[in-house]
Amino acid sequence: GSVYAIAPTADRIAVVVGLSRRVYDLATGKEVCACERPAAVPEGVWAKWWARGVTFAPDGRLLVAHETTPGLGVWDAETGKSVAWFVPDAPLPLAAYTFSGPKTVVAAYG
Repeated sequence: GSVYAIAPTADRIAVVVGLSRRVYDLATGKEVCACERPAAVPEGVWAKWWARGVTFAPDGRLLVAHETTPGLGVWDAETGKSVAWFVPDAPLPLAAYTFSGPKTVVAAYG
């Protein structure tokens, strides 16, 4: 499956197809970045990571994706560099998350 999100500034789109997580410029169609594997996530786990949802932070600078197995990834939406990786205590997939400000993820639940 695939999921996508439009940046709040309406200038970029994040597209997740299978194991690929990429950001594109909407005006030109050119790739802005590809999201890298977080250092905290082993290659074997990363190779099985399928996103169920993706969204931009309100300021458009961060990209957040949650997956079918527990985990919430945060990337810089300009460079694709991993910013943070969260794994919940319970072995349930995350269902939703929200922001308290331009960059802060405040809540995630499964």
